Amino acid sequence: MDEIKNIVNDVIGKISSQKPEQQSRIQNVWKKIVDQKGQQHSSIINFQDKRLIVNIDSSIWLFQFNLKRWKILKELQKEIPECENIIFRIGKT
Repeated sequence: MDEIKNIVNDVIGKISSQKPEQQSRIQNVWKKIVDQKGQQHSSIINFQDKRLIVNIDSSIWLFQFNLKRWKILKELQKEIPECENIIFRIGKT
């Protein structure tokens, strides 16, 4: 099993390898799509392999985001057509 520091370094490497303008663009679109309350309970982690990975802070909010998944994806694709899927998961926000 990988040591936690190796996993953390891998995640940081993937995030930092993204272009800053792409990160900013995704964040701006997210703010347009998701209301302020939802933003408080979510955090964009990564955009890789045409998937947006978003951490959600509780199972209740995870359920809410999963209900809205296709609506959010459709809106996201208007501005970022290369995004084909959104993965919501429980994690730190």
